Amino acid sequence: MNNYLVNITFNGYNYSGTQKNPNKITIQGIFEDLLTRFFDEKITIKLCSRLDKQVHANSFYFNFKTNKIFNLKKLAHFLNNFTNSDIRVNYIKNVSEDFNSRYHAIKKRYVYKIKFGEKSPFDYQTTYISHYKLLNSSNLPLNKFVGEHYFYNFCSSDEKDETFVNTIDLFSVNYDSKQQLFTFTIEARNFFRYQIRYIVGAIYQIIIGKKTEKDIDEMFEKIKYTKPRLLLPGYGLTLDEVFFEEVSDA
Repeated sequence: MNNYLVNITFNGYNYSGTQKNPNKITIQGIFEDLLTRFFDEKITIKLCSRLDKQVHANSFYFNFKTNKIFNLKKLAHFLNNFTNSDIRVNYIKNVSEDFNSRYHAIKKRYVYKIKFGEKSPFDYQTTYISHYKLLNSSNLPLNKFVGEHYFYNFCSSDEKDETFVNTIDLFSVNYDSKQQLFTFTIEARNFFRYQIRYIVGAIYQIIIGKKTEKDIDEMFEKIKYTKPRLLLPGYGLTLDEVFFEEVSDA
């Protein structure tokens, strides 16, 4: 059976995440319906990652299998023609039959954007706009998150992983003082649900003077942190890139 890898870009503001959800508009639901229509057979896709409501992707992957022979450019044109303007298929390629978009991913890079000041009609869907006063833009304790740590207080309370241990490979920030825009970049093999939004939320609270570096230490050290945590909204988050083991062409 032939296995195909599809790379897409999308603005997730108007979607209920990537994973198929009954009565919700999702990326998986859209593409499974279109592929089933194109091939006239039931097609199921394997997602590289499960993204939450309103989260975006600069480079997102999924794969599907079929025995039918077709023109790759023709399929890409069909998918681009029947999806909204906030979704684009970048390319489709034939890969080895055992390739799986989720299980062969070795690292994921995400970006979260926070802007201070007036809202902008051009970036309100992809950037969190803060109406608090910016108090601290330097010496943010990002290095505390890098490496292997216990992230119980930085993820969803209903996370199924019992260890809550994860390794962050990179956590950095670029601050554009002219625009008062913070762009956070974070990389790891996998993340717990809401982990990035809670991590950046804690740093954001330092920026606006609601938390200190001592609070971050307490969140790591205490089994249960009783002070309020901040979960930033999904629309400020973008899956920037997914890195795979070497992908063999079919």
